[in-house]
Amino acid sequence: MEIGFACTGAPLRRPRVARCTKMAITSGGENRNRSFFAGAAGALAASVVIWSGAVTNTTSFALTDEQKLIAEAWRVVDQGYIDRTFNNQDWFKIRMKAVKKQYKDRQEAYQAIRKIVSSLDDPYTRFLSPDQLESLTSTTTGDIAGIGLELYPGGTKAGLQVLNVEEEGPAFRNGLKPDDVIIEIDGEETTELTPDEGAARIRGSPGTTVVLTVQRTTDKQEELNLKIVREQLKLKSVTQSVKISPENRKVGYVKIKSFNGSTADDVKAALENLKKQGAQEYVVDLRNNPGGYFPAGVEVAQLFLDEGSTVAFVINSKGIQDEYMSSMPAVTRDPVAVLINKNTASASEVLAGALKDNNRAVLIGEKSFGKGVVQTVSPLSDGSGLAVTIAKYETPNHKEVNKVGIFPDISKTCPQDETFVQCLPDGF
Repeated sequence: MEIGFACTGAPLRRPRVARCTKMAITSGGENRNRSFFAGAAGALAASVVIWSGAVTNTTSFALTDEQKLIAEAWRVVDQGYIDRTFNNQDWFKIRMKAVKKQYKDRQEAYQAIRKIVSSLDDPYTRFLSPDQLESLTSTTTGDIAGIGLELYPGGTKAGLQVLNVEEEGPAFRNGLKPDDVIIEIDGEETTELTPDEGAARIRGSPGTTVVLTVQRTTDKQEELNLKIVREQLKLKSVTQSVKISPENRKVGYVKIKSFNGSTADDVKAALENLKKQGAQEYVVDLRNNPGGYFPAGVEVAQLFLDEGSTVAFVINSKGIQDEYMSSMPAVTRDPVAVLINKNTASASEVLAGALKDNNRAVLIGEKSFGKGVVQTVSPLSDGSGLAVTIAKYETPNHKEVNKVGIFPDISKTCPQDETFVQCLPDGF
């Protein structure tokens, strides 16, 4: 089975031209081509596409395996990176210099690739070790072996900050909370680790134990040592419930924690279930949602928009613009409010921006994170990989998102518990 993800739900309409790359998914001897375009990050505020197959290696046979791997990685970036100046560098010279060097082992080659990629000064274009690639792939599909937490994409000087904790997961049951800072993993300090590296070390085989040293700031500084047993998890990206507004109206509450391949179907099922329970208006909570699978953000937007509505524009390195449009009737036309905060990112911003610009929802909260770029994830021939920024996106009104964010209609900090209904305007 080759690695690959295709868009789920109804097809996306792209007028005039369809510029999404085709990929083959092989299963049981059957080849099928499906359009795909994916978005963010992993559990780390990164929109991603999983690219099918490694890049074919045509480098001279005289090179060592390590030099060939470096040339292969350089070529992946060269083929798709959005900034064709490569951060105003002589990109080919960088390749020649790196390939000429001798490397004693694979780890030295990995370090060389990291150095090449870091020269782009793009936090979302990054090298992934084999473990990190496997971790990102499992996060995108929703299947994972770990303890059920997400790390804040930026990290902190003190360590790795917890963004979300999966309810009823091992981390939750052991008392880990959002905003906790993990300062050690199995006795090793985390200050030099990226969130990707930290996530890879926390995950592992079901039944094994990971020891986290955690700092928590409440009334006083606490330091906790937590021994947590890993489990096979199916990340639940959507939860639902019915709340009662101050006007005694039933409000359908949908919390989207992240976006993966099943999110659109889960949100649709939630809306239909809440409608049966008498919901007359809906709240979509995107707070602390780091994004994930880009098409899922587009597909969820379609559930609220009429057919033919623009969801987003995607612009690639050649300046070619694709318009993503809803191709299905809305599941609901009832009033909608969307809760956002500073950690609402990537695919979450696609959804929030689409609903705001189409005057379909009122946005309440704080300005969002501001991640408006899309990455592909390409496996390399040795099982490692590269996440490469290949496009940016804009809202339906052509507003930039990257490093800008989505601004709320109502600036207000709402409680995380069910009293958030006090924040809602009358009738939205």
